Amino acid sequence: MTHSASRHRYDVLDGLRGIAALLVMVYHFTLFGQWPLFPNGNICVDLFFILSGFVIFHSYGEKLASGSMSLTRYLAKRLIRLYPMLVISSLIGIPTLVFINSLGLANFTRPSLISAAASNVLMIPYLGDRAINNMGIRGHADPTSASIGSIFPINDPAWSLFFEIVASGLFLLFLRASEKKLLVIAAWGAITTLIIALLVEVNSGRLALQFGLGWATSNFLGGFSRVVYGFATGILIYRLRARDSQPGALGPLRKWIPSETALYGLFAAICAFPYLARGIYPFFIIFTIAPILVWRGAELDVLSTRSSHLTRLLGRLSYPIYLLHFPIGRFVFAMSWSGQQVHAILISIIATLIVSYIVERFIDRPFRQFLEQSLVRQSAPASQADVRTKCSTQLD
Repeated sequence: MTHSASRHRYDVLDGLRGIAALLVMVYHFTLFGQWPLFPNGNICVDLFFILSGFVIFHSYGEKLASGSMSLTRYLAKRLIRLYPMLVISSLIGIPTLVFINSLGLANFTRPSLISAAASNVLMIPYLGDRAINNMGIRGHADPTSASIGSIFPINDPAWSLFFEIVASGLFLLFLRASEKKLLVIAAWGAITTLIIALLVEVNSGRLALQFGLGWATSNFLGGFSRVVYGFATGILIYRLRARDSQPGALGPLRKWIPSETALYGLFAAICAFPYLARGIYPFFIIFTIAPILVWRGAELDVLSTRSSHLTRLLGRLSYPIYLLHFPIGRFVFAMSWSGQQVHAILISIIATLIVSYIVERFIDRPFRQFLEQSLVRQSAPASQADVRTKCSTQLD
């Protein structure tokens, strides 16, 4: 990896991550309505895992391999990136869960509420079997609208955050793996995920593949293999690109996806496909199409300054949107006496976008910058600390 490569910014991938977060938001808000949009929105989570493997290797791979960054500092930086927003979202998610529970839209006891909240704030899965009406839709009789045994009941999408932390630790094992070993690891993750997906459905009396493993106690173990596949694939893509090796399918894809707009539109269309085909369709996309889309996104450059600003904004807002939309939407829908209506969806979307921007701009980013600066000061060599002390003494 060259120095210039390590400094390259992948604006198109930032935008892709932001588009995926928006699709997840709309997917959750419309899933149980009359016209569900992006019914294959779960694909976005696996795209996040692949992007994380790619971006983390880009950001930390060379530093860790050369020893210029310690393992402790790497893990601290990952926690600083991920944990503050979880706490912020919990400040909305916990009172919202208590509120919908008081309305009879969840079946938590007081001890189970305390246990779930404490576990989730500490980024620990809650391995219970309580049921929650996903979006707090009053009078919604459809039992499929309930999350049963969600491991992050205060904020359902945060389940993937737990596996992001797991993958951040596994990254240290993947770092020095050869490309052949990474391919074997990714294949193991894919095959294991398929086996678990089949067994979970067979256990329920259905012959299908359950896509969306990891979010509940009933499919919790599948989340490990799912994230292993995504992270290993993302790292492998980065490594192969670094030595100019590319898949054959990428040739014609360059003509079909000439710009970031085409890339985003194609991914949205993939998520909007109205059928799961017994789980075969989403797995096919994740194991074949998604890695190629990430590869193509890494190739593309944003040509205009306006587009660059937009893709970077989408990238910055992707994480807040992903973690804040569910508790915000749950509260809005629970407050809507008319059930799931267009106005509740629109209010939830607008509120999520506004709150996400405010939180990212004025709370999360400044707080993370403060923590990063504190980390730098703590990890500075003693000699530098002595110099600063002497300078401070002279100035005084």
